Amino acid sequence: MRILIADDQTLFREMLKSLLTQEQDMTIVASVSNGREAIDECASQTVDIALLDIRMPEVDGINTAHQLLSISPQTRVILLTAFEEEEMVAGAIHSNIYGFLLKDIKSDLLVSIVRMVNTGLYVSEKSIHDYWIDYMRDCPVPAAKQNETISKMTEFTPTDIQILQCLTSGMSNREIAESISYSESTVKNRISKLLNDLDLKDRTQLALFALKHRLT
Repeated sequence: MRILIADDQTLFREMLKSLLTQEQDMTIVASVSNGREAIDECASQTVDIALLDIRMPEVDGINTAHQLLSISPQTRVILLTAFEEEEMVAGAIHSNIYGFLLKDIKSDLLVSIVRMVNTGLYVSEKSIHDYWIDYMRDCPVPAAKQNETISKMTEFTPTDIQILQCLTSGMSNREIAESISYSESTVKNRISKLLNDLDLKDRTQLALFALKHRLT
């Protein structure tokens, strides 16, 4: 896999580079110090995984991820942060962000997570995940969206609510089907319909919608 590292701390950036270059299935194609350089690199070459510091000069990690959606949509982003920066992840809801990790993560775990993200899995440090979920639960619905939200929420059936409750718990389609005594195909079709009705892209956005609007 082709990896880009972006961090304005030279020592940390070089440590990451040294760690990942030891892995036979990983190639560091760029090591840069800010978001603008990361965007330029991803625009000029193929990057599978971008390890981005959440706080960088020029363009921060979250905004870099947002710009990569159109410039390099195949690039999966892992955001690296420190404990005191957890509040910055609250607005980081982009479909190309696959991970939130604290910078003091163990090296062998980081390597494993990079491989997991490359397969399409989403990975988050528990403390960051908990902060994010709490934020979404407490986040008020913008006034301009209230009528639209109410309209959408009235269309949910009891089965939809059951599925959403299971979804926010991280259950697979098979586990949801077993939990609510429906077929797996029914659950899959119902989730697809919810995504379409709510104009959402994936299960993660659907789960966040349910949490934000207190449906679970």
